[in-house]
Amino acid sequence: MFAILDHSPSFEEILSLVIPSTVAIAVGQTTEGKPNIVGTGFALSISEFFATCWHVAKLEDELSGLSVSELSSRGLTDNKLRIGFLKPDSEYFWKEAEKGTFFRAVDETNDICIYRVVGVFIPPLDIIHEDK
Repeated sequence: MFAILDHSPSFEEILSLVIPSTVAIAVGQTTEGKPNIVGTGFALSISEFFATCWHVAKLEDELSGLSVSELSSRGLTDNKLRIGFLKPDSEYFWKEAEKGTFFRAVDETNDICIYRVVGVFIPPLDIIHEDK
């Protein structure tokens, strides 16, 4: 059961709490040098762990199996996984997840994917709740 707040938070208050824990997930880089963002996720309370949707991870699978010419036909130069963090100046810092430094568990039925990206630490999304 969720805690009852003493006031209704404004949209700006909610964003200020959520954005530091939110990540952009990109697979590949465009020919313009920009990450190919396929979805978003959020940091969990366990260091290096992020939650996203299975359909986002499924795009990673699809792109990771493409040849260089197939990537090029989609306007991509590679198919590497990148995690983007919003910096205070509203620009993203991108961390490339090298092979062997990220792992995932999926639940296709519930459209959930949990990634662990070694060496990536951001504040977890703080979900307030009460046990009853």
